[in-house]
Amino acid sequence: MTDKATADSKPAYTRTPVNPVSWATEYYNQGEVISGATKTLRIAGQVSVVPDPGSEWGVKPSRAGDMRDQMAGALAALDEVLKAAGMRRENLAHMQFFVTDMQAGLGAVDILMEWLGPCRPPQSFIGVSELFMDGLVIEIEGSAVA
Repeated sequence: MTDKATADSKPAYTRTPVNPVSWATEYYNQGEVISGATKTLRIAGQVSVVPDPGSEWGVKPSRAGDMRDQMAGALAALDEVLKAAGMRRENLAHMQFFVTDMQAGLGAVDILMEWLGPCRPPQSFIGVSELFMDGLVIEIEGSAVA
């Protein structure tokens, strides 16, 4: 989408899915060739936090250990970064999910699928032993193009 795109306009670039196998296409494309993009946004890890003035970082996890809550909160934070860059979810070219509990992460994929709508950018779900703050269970990185 261009910066001046409306909800009904066509993007100024093309996306061509690359799926040599089809087992996961309901959730994501294995790859995408994006042609004609002129702007790229790299999004640092987004997490779900709420203010906590007394803590070291000034924030704390929104609901410690709650994957579904934190999935929704991290996606909302991702929306804010996209919006600040003049982009939308449809501009996402790749997403990476770092989760401390793979089963809980996969159990929250319905939240992700609803958030993404018809857009299915390539994605990676990566299991990690911990994140930078106790109680965080998911961190989401991404890149977007326009």
